[in-house]
Formats: sequence, C-alpha cells, structure tokens
Amino acid sequence: MKKISRFVALSLMMAICFCMIGCGEKDKFFGKWTYNYDTEKVIIDFKTGGKVDYKGTAYTYVDKDGVLEFSSKDETFERKYKFDGDVMYVYEPMTYHYQGEGDADGLIGYWLADNGRSNYEFTTEGTFREDSYIPGRYFVNEEEGTILCIYNDQYYDTIIYYVLDGNTLTVEYPWAMLKKQ
Repeated sequence: MKKISRFVALSLMMAICFCMIGCGEKDKFFGKWTYNYDTEKVIIDFKTGGKVDYKGTAYTYVDKDGVLEFSSKDETFERKYKFDGDVMYVYEPMTYHYQGEGDADGLIGYWLADNGRSNYEFTTEGTFREDSYIPGRYFVNEEEGTILCIYNDQYYDTIIYYVLDGNTLTVEYPWAMLKKQ
C-alpha cells in the first residue's frame, strides 16, 4: 500500500511540475484577443498545440521573440508584436501609394492606402496628417526603418515600421489588443 501511495504522490507532483513548466509560456498568448476599440469581435484566438485562428483563418504559429510567424498550407507571414502589461500590440501592415506627380521624394507627399480611405501626408517641415484629419509631428529613423508619430491631440505617440519602395509605402502600425474575458 505504501508503494502505491508513494507512486501516486510522486506522479501527482510530477504532473504539477510539468504543468507549471509547460503552462507558463502558453499563458502569454493563449486565449481570444480583440482590438481594444471593439471588444466583441475576436481577431486572434490562440489555442493549444501551436494552433491559432487569425482573422477567421486557421494557422499554426511560432513565436520568434517579438515576431509571430503564421503558417497554413497556402501561406506563411509574420507579425511583429509587443506586450505592455495586459495589452498586446500587433503590428499589421498596410500598403500606401504615392499620389503626387512623378516619383515620391522619400516620405514627403500624400499617400493613399489600398483600401481607398486611409492615408498619410508627410511635409518637409516634419508635420503629418493621418487619415486627412489627425495632425502631428514625425521623426524618421532610417536605420531602424521606423517613424515616430507624435500626435497633437488624443492619441499616444506611436512608433510605426515602414518600408519605402519607389512610390509604394508599407506601414506596420501597432494595434492594441485585449484578451477577451
């Protein structure tokens, strides 16, 4: 009887230890995530076993220390992310096209997104407007491929990643996500 009790106790302790080791990392992503401005619609649903639903499509994912790699049989893509307390910021890309005459002069000018609504306008004076009405100042770090947007009003200062390829500007903007309760 003592051997069985010791075996049960040892098995239980090992199961608890494995759970503590294996469950800690899972909690970082595990669960349903929504945009902070719409807490009803699930955008990302991290599941066990490296599986995830991202914007309604099933993928597997790998965490590459600040970058999530999503894969399916049809595609593989990455999203930068960072945590700030309980908020996860996911950097989602959007493509913009230069709307001026000729070729773009760096970031300067008016850029319209593929969705036909979103836009940026950067000036030589270091100011910008986002979506035609959100003003601020900007600072470019070409080495890191980032733009620091300092908004005049209600928005927090934001660092966005960018890639400029001729008259095409790709921006990765951090979208705040909350775990759905």
